[in-house]
Amino acid sequence: MHKRWVKMNSTRAQRAYYYNTETGESTWRAPSAKIQAHYNRMAQETKQQRNMDDLLPVRNFHNWIKNCLISQHCRPGDRVVDFCCGKGGDLFKFKHCQVAGYCGFDFAQDAIQTAKIRAHSIAFPVQFVVHDMSQPLPAPAALFDIVNAQFCLHYFWDTEERALAFLTNASQHLKPGGHLLATFTDEDVLRVTTSTRRRPGRAGNSLYSVRMDAAAGEFGRRYRFTSGSAIQDSEEYAVPLASVRALADRVGLALEASENFHTYAYRQFESPACIDSMRHFKVASALKPHEWEVSRNYRTAVFTKR
Repeated sequence: MHKRWVKMNSTRAQRAYYYNTETGESTWRAPSAKIQAHYNRMAQETKQQRNMDDLLPVRNFHNWIKNCLISQHCRPGDRVVDFCCGKGGDLFKFKHCQVAGYCGFDFAQDAIQTAKIRAHSIAFPVQFVVHDMSQPLPAPAALFDIVNAQFCLHYFWDTEERALAFLTNASQHLKPGGHLLATFTDEDVLRVTTSTRRRPGRAGNSLYSVRMDAAAGEFGRRYRFTSGSAIQDSEEYAVPLASVRALADRVGLALEASENFHTYAYRQFESPACIDSMRHFKVASALKPHEWEVSRNYRTAVFTKR
């Protein structure tokens, strides 16, 4: 257990819960110490370390995809809530969109502290809150136009309860007609690439590796993901698109579009605005085959609040 969390007993509910001694946050489910430690460690990574990473071309490409997704659905004057915001890396994308306000949630305390420092140059109202997104959020004072959820759903798909809680939080923060923008692992690709006879249950190259658990699991199938020096043996879960659509529908979110990163990127190459932004995000004119293979493991999704 991460040192900030203490296991306690609720005499009222007759069950154990976990209390964060630094933030005052509580949760029924034991927070994943490994995942928290990973993101707190990432918060301390320097720019020089990131620039020396072999995965930098892939990171830049993924950052560009997120920017295309955000730019296509975010309008000037929108209010944005960012689930699992990390160090606030997407904050400046929303600044470019001229949003009217931003609120970021993340359970990694160190990442939130870095995000607050980054936000000093932002003119519009910005707020950051430490919170586990699988736990209910209080009703917002005002609804939002955009919920941003980048590269995070695959951490919540271990049980239906946690997945549904995440999507319920998103729906309850959106105006009717508002959008949930998400990127997460592509279960279809993982299923195919890890079912080879030569290395059953495994996939990867010099930049990443996936090791599927033999058991199917309670909900989403668990796998171990390693990518460069930043992500080592991270516990993640395959996110079947059908289950995302079904759970989202239960909380009033309609899946409008979802594409693998490769398909989505090819479509963006036809957009002059997205092509122009590639220079800003330092996207290489052509990714190498092993870099391109990493990106194939992810997909985009856009939901609309009914």
